[in-house]
Amino acid sequence: LRSEGISNVLKYLKGKLKALVWTKHLANTHFVNASGPFQTWFEGVYDCDEDTICQLERRLPSCQRPLPHLPFAAVTFNIGPKMECHKHIDSSNLVNGLCLVTAGGKFDHQLGGHLLLHESKHILELASGSSVFFPSACITHENLPIGQGDTRVSMVCYTSGALFHFADQGFALQAEGKNVKEKGQSGLERWTSGWGRFSKLRKCSNCSNSAYCL
Repeated sequence: LRSEGISNVLKYLKGKLKALVWTKHLANTHFVNASGPFQTWFEGVYDCDEDTICQLERRLPSCQRPLPHLPFAAVTFNIGPKMECHKHIDSSNLVNGLCLVTAGGKFDHQLGGHLLLHESKHILELASGSSVFFPSACITHENLPIGQGDTRVSMVCYTSGALFHFADQGFALQAEGKNVKEKGQSGLERWTSGWGRFSKLRKCSNCSNSAYCL
């Protein structure tokens, strides 16, 4: 390798190391406290997710949630060091479920790194260490680039919609036979009850004295 090639490799590895330090810090400190706001503002969604994940863990002991404090089956670490996602929708997640996005790094959140939610027409400043819950399977989203010399990483917690489908079928695969049936609800009923788990504004107003007040 030429000297400039070696320099570029070392610069790249240094950036990755810094990003890994940020993600480890967030995983060890921030996510421990994220379950509180989840339960406060999205109680119905939290209870459903927690119940489903607990049932999966009991039936499949080798499959445990990656973060013990949160009812998500998966977590993705985007270590950048200039993490940026383009316009997309997470169609494999549960459409009436939530994902949790947490940003980290050293960047000016007022100049870059904003989270864009297209259908709801929101642009959110997401500072380092901040988190946001939103239904990533039904809202198209992306984030803006950050400034020159800045670094940004993120962690995303989510659960595949297929796991909820698996639970609804009595924890059996469709390929295991014709006797597999979804329990209780039709597709329309699941859709209606799923969105019904989200808190209404009237109930949220009762949380105004919570430690997790917005």
